[in-house]
Amino acid sequence: MPKHYRQMVIEYPFYVVEDETGDVAATGYLDLDTHCLEAIFTLPAAFGKGMATRIIEALKNEARSRGITRLRLDATPNAQSFYQKLGFVTLSETYHHSRMAGVDLRCFEMAIDL
Repeated sequence: MPKHYRQMVIEYPFYVVEDETGDVAATGYLDLDTHCLEAIFTLPAAFGKGMATRIIEALKNEARSRGITRLRLDATPNAQSFYQKLGFVTLSETYHHSRMAGVDLRCFEMAIDL
């Protein structure tokens, strides 16, 4: 795990969903400073099993419990329709620098009112 991820787990509400074997299959956290959902990842073997939806719902509930009324995220083109199905709306097209990949990724800034 990258060093900065360890710090995020300590500082922010960080959620995981385990698969049937107990391995981490999906992750996500709520950045309390920016009200952004971050590190929403699902292992390919877990696609279509509702794990990312469980992460998003848990993060939305966490935000509501903290009085946050609007969440934002940057979605990759292949994930945009998934977030739209969950109620997020597209605000703009942008680029997000991935520290892990070392490249700028085309993304869509999206938001949802809680």
